[in-house]
Formats: sequence, structure tokens, C-alpha cells
Amino acid sequence: MKRMHHPLRVVSRLALIFPLAVLALGMKAENPGDPKAQIEKLEHTMASALERNDSQGFSQYLSSDWKMVDDTGAVKTRKDIVETLNSGGLQFERYNLSNLEIRVYGDSAAVVIGSDAAQGSFNGERFNTQDRFTDVFAKIGGLWQLVSTHISQMEVPR
Repeated sequence: MKRMHHPLRVVSRLALIFPLAVLALGMKAENPGDPKAQIEKLEHTMASALERNDSQGFSQYLSSDWKMVDDTGAVKTRKDIVETLNSGGLQFERYNLSNLEIRVYGDSAAVVIGSDAAQGSFNGERFNTQDRFTDVFAKIGGLWQLVSTHISQMEVPR
């Protein structure tokens, strides 16, 4: 299977980001006092929303200055991601998160390192990817917001 080019990498990465945002903007966690549980639930909720291509629902949880470095080294902004999602060319068949390692610093910062596996199509081209990612969260105005993301593509087992 072909390696995915950065526009698709950006979009598949978005699926990972969305769950964190939903929790940050008011979704109650199982244990509202546990920031690790809040962040984990947010990651999974965002992944689910991206499968539905909900660009508005996704982008509202990104900080206004959110940026992502994709697997090619290109920097993508919040605006870039919204445009990609709104294009309608992205279709997920599967998006799974795994190996989430969440570290919280004080009461206002968190870092997540994890893996994702996605399958679907982008502008008619099939993709099957596996990534390692790092998400950085900050509590802004009392809400967790995703402020930065970095992606590294892994080899997809054949």
C-alpha cells in the first residue's frame, strides 16, 4: 500500500484530536477531578467526531493558534484543517487510537503520546495508515484546548 502524502496525513491526524476537545468544552468526564481521564475521553471523542467529518464540531476545540507538524514536516494551521474537512473528500472507514500515554503538568498543561490507525479514502485515493502522535493541551479559560500536534508515520503491516 502506498504511503499517504501530507494532506491526507493531516486529515487522518484530525481524527485523533477531536475527542479531547469535546470534553474540554463541557462534556463531563467519568471522574471530573482526574485530568488524565478527561484528556483520554476527549481524545476518543474527537476521533469519533472526525469519522463523521464534523469540521465545526472538531475545530471549536482547537486553540485559535493551534498548529500541527505533519509527517513531511509541513506546518498546518487550524484554518488548513477546517478547509480540508469541509472539502468533503475525506471518508473514514476505520479510526482507532491506542497506546495513549498522558502526562499532566500542574493544572494547566498536558502531553499525550499515542498511536492511531486509520483506513478510508481522501479525494478518491484509498489510504491505510498508522501514526505516532504527540498532542499538547493547555487549560485556557478553564477548558482543555489542543494547542499543538506532531505526527510521525509508522510502517503499515502488510
